Amino acid sequence: MQKLQWLREVAEGALRSELDCAPLASLPQTEGVNVLRALPGIGPFSAELILARGAGNPDIFPLHEPLFHE
Repeated sequence: MQKLQWLREVAEGALRSELDCAPLASLPQTEGVNVLRALPGIGPFSAELILARGAGNPDIFPLHEPLFHE
């Protein structure tokens, strides 16, 4: 049931324009991650992927994925 609640809250955030591409892509990585992490169910790695892929910011380097650092 928790995942369903998170999904609803993310959908509500999208309806409130909290997931709009241009504003997210224009933020510094740390700030963008913080905005996304404010939505329940979005962790640090997911937030970075949303910024990189969903918001189309190719300059994002995932800081929270250890495999990228090996």
